[in-house]
Amino acid sequence: SGEAGDFLGLKSFIERERETFLRGLRSIFQKDTLSRQLLVGILWSVILAVSLLGIMSYVVVSRHILSYIQQELDGLTTNTALSLQSFFHQRVNDLEVVSETSLIGDFNKSWAYSLKTETGSYRRAMADYFRRFADRSGVYYDIFYVDSGGRRVASLHDVTGEEVVEGPL
Repeated sequence: SGEAGDFLGLKSFIERERETFLRGLRSIFQKDTLSRQLLVGILWSVILAVSLLGIMSYVVVSRHILSYIQQELDGLTTNTALSLQSFFHQRVNDLEVVSETSLIGDFNKSWAYSLKTETGSYRRAMADYFRRFADRSGVYYDIFYVDSGGRRVASLHDVTGEEVVEGPL
């Protein structure tokens, strides 16, 4: 057979077919014949028609896809907004519930009368109340009560264990 890399004459077959194809293309486009004129006219018409159909299809489909994506985003946005609104509305309700406990008023009264023992027990009771409330709701890392001086009076994470510092509320 032929060369060492020519498997069953495949390489030479491919070369012959390539040359035949190129010769046919050259003969069509080099001669000014009726078949060439008809081919070029029809070819350009077909290419133009297919291109126009492709562009129109792209525009129509892209509009539908973008419209669908916009609807999905609108739905997700609305659902997220409603979920956040509900979450924060519940947190406001929680704040109102915590603020209605009598422990805060009792703590302030005992502080005002300088009753350190009672103030300390109310402080611990508030911390326990906050802990139970946080466990029940399941969304709070810390709940704390701050006096008018900005000092943390009672908290879930009171690591000092000290009594309330002296000073007005």
